[in-house]
Amino acid sequence: MSIRWNPAAIALSLIASLATTVRADEPDDAASVPHARISWLEGEMFLEGPFDEEAENASLNDVVREGDAVSTARDAFAEIELGSATFVRIASDSAIRVDRLGERIEIAIVRGAAYVSRGSEGPTVALFASGGNVLARSSALARLDIGTATSTTF
Repeated sequence: MSIRWNPAAIALSLIASLATTVRADEPDDAASVPHARISWLEGEMFLEGPFDEEAENASLNDVVREGDAVSTARDAFAEIELGSATFVRIASDSAIRVDRLGERIEIAIVRGAAYVSRGSEGPTVALFASGGNVLARSSALARLDIGTATSTTF
């Protein structure tokens, strides 16, 4: 029995396999966009993107992106994982805005209090508030509070 090879079929098969091959070292577009995630949540938390008309209830593991506004209800507490063992914790009745993610993280505290815990390999984190700023460049813990004393429980 002899096998007949069809050169056109072989060429077409090779082209099809090359067209569907994805290199493992090339990042997916969605994965390469800087983002964070809600890693812990107790009570109600709200998330509003820069193009959203209103805030929506947030859930555990929701993605947080640049430009998102995050707020907590009274008696709520939330934590956002920023990557590389770096977290921002948001007190009850507080609001923050995530201005920048990636190699340098910038977060504005709009109301209440936030606490940042930067891992030793984490990115530089800047917390901005009306009364002052904090820049965490190495392993650090920092808390900024611009709310009333009754609304900043961690």
